[in-house]
Amino acid sequence: MVSIDARTRRRSDVRALNAEEVVTDLLPGLVSAHGRIAADGVRALKIGALDVTVADQRFSLTTGGDDLVVSTGAHGQGLSVSMDEDALSDVLQDLSTLAWANMMGRLRIDNGSLEDLARWDPVVRALRDGEPACARPPDVRDRHGSPLDLQHGFRLDDDPDDIGQFLAQAGYLHLRGVFTADEMAAVSSELDAAIDAAERDDGQSWWARTADGWYPARILGFNRKSSTLRELLRSPRFGTITSLVDDDLVQDDVDASDMAEGLLKKVGVVEGISDVSWHKDCGPGGHSYGCSGLTVGIQVTGADRRTGELGVMAASNRANIPGLHIADDFRLPRVSLPTEVGDCTIHCSCTMHMSRPPETAERRVVYTGSSLAPLPEDAQLGPSEEVRREYRAALDGLGRGTSGRPAFDRLELPG
Repeated sequence: MVSIDARTRRRSDVRALNAEEVVTDLLPGLVSAHGRIAADGVRALKIGALDVTVADQRFSLTTGGDDLVVSTGAHGQGLSVSMDEDALSDVLQDLSTLAWANMMGRLRIDNGSLEDLARWDPVVRALRDGEPACARPPDVRDRHGSPLDLQHGFRLDDDPDDIGQFLAQAGYLHLRGVFTADEMAAVSSELDAAIDAAERDDGQSWWARTADGWYPARILGFNRKSSTLRELLRSPRFGTITSLVDDDLVQDDVDASDMAEGLLKKVGVVEGISDVSWHKDCGPGGHSYGCSGLTVGIQVTGADRRTGELGVMAASNRANIPGLHIADDFRLPRVSLPTEVGDCTIHCSCTMHMSRPPETAERRVVYTGSSLAPLPEDAQLGPSEEVRREYRAALDGLGRGTSGRPAFDRLELPG
């Protein structure tokens, strides 16, 4: 068996950092420890200097010889950003990425682009945690040393050691025939009822728009609205998924938490969050505190290249790369995962993934999952269920006024 636990930080160590402390103490210490690793990332990602203005402090990060250099004042070339002390504190403690801080209005780009900003995130991670930015694709092999067949699908009665090795190496799985067509039909019927009951701004749904108007595209807390789904989430079949690795993976409360979301992906979405481009679930921040959890997609309908299938980047769970604006220079294999009714897809929280927009028929899927059991000292420090529920509900607003397909989705799946 294998581990997918990549945690390097504890939430109990988080504290508020001020700008003066960052510039005079923290950054010089990080450069001393990981400056060469970070500088390698700057060169691998082909990025220029980063100028940061926060409170009354201004500093820049750039390369000098084989090392990263921190200097006061502005470098004057390349990317320039402004943020407050709280945002800087969060970025340097992996509570937020630079790109996410910008998307949340906590960081302003004064010169440069969001793409420039996203490509600095792996360098910040290298500087902060000593993890090299990805310059070459990681090797992907089975437990006998042979290259993995990246399209291989498993069944629950296959050798669990083979399944776990694939998951840890590639960052995803396709499990065939986990649930029956009758079970999925019952879930679909209960999703219809939840969709009919949803209202705009109810805090329990995300909405998308087609030419026919707005509709509920995602039902939050769908497990609390579907008795069939709750039975399936308690079943030994679903429980097997958390036993594929050596780590202690835990589910939220099936009855009380918002542990599952029911999605209806219609053809022709022109606004709102429906078909999400390439991203990592840890892209907003927190990789070093929580990765890897597992996200499970229960296929209520099947999916292929014309009906909204999932795509993944193999081994991206083991690659320190930008969380968006992905380019071909990382050379990670892009894999499409066509599925049948009742199949499950599984991906690690740090695996790059996306979904195609359906072209010929709608797609229905339920997303749920499990997380690593909290470290003993962090057990009471995670966000409450209420805070998580408010956060998920607020994301619906991000999709309003945006097209159904982001402009930075440059890489398509094969086929």
